[in-house]
Amino acid sequence: MENKRIGIKEFENTIIPDGWARCFNEACRQHDSCVRFKAGEALSDNQTEGCSVYPKAVKKDGVCKYYKAYKTIRTAWGFRKIMENIKVTDAKAIRQELRLFFGNNTRYYRYFNGKRRLTEKQKIWIEKLFESYGYAYMQFDESVK
Repeated sequence: MENKRIGIKEFENTIIPDGWARCFNEACRQHDSCVRFKAGEALSDNQTEGCSVYPKAVKKDGVCKYYKAYKTIRTAWGFRKIMENIKVTDAKAIRQELRLFFGNNTRYYRYFNGKRRLTEKQKIWIEKLFESYGYAYMQFDESVK
């Protein structure tokens, strides 16, 4: 599978987590399709320090240990709308399972209120949870590709 060159236009709305290592190695043969390199190019003028991938990460065979191919994913945030549309008898059990899944109340409420975006895996897990209670169609508060 050939890796696609990433254009800056495609990268404009990409969310890069704080503390994520960025790359600035133009000599790397994989830099055209690497999210870490694109993240380095897309730094704002007020960002002056942070984590980075060092040039020695590229092995003699030209493969970088930290290479991450650019891929489009679907993400969502906030599931307040979903919780408003479930039966009262199911709400407590579903809420409890979600809290266990997220690890604690604070994280649960951050995702519930849309303060943090769900990963694709988290989104799928939540959809399966609601399906197991008989809710087939769920609409997250926000979702993007």
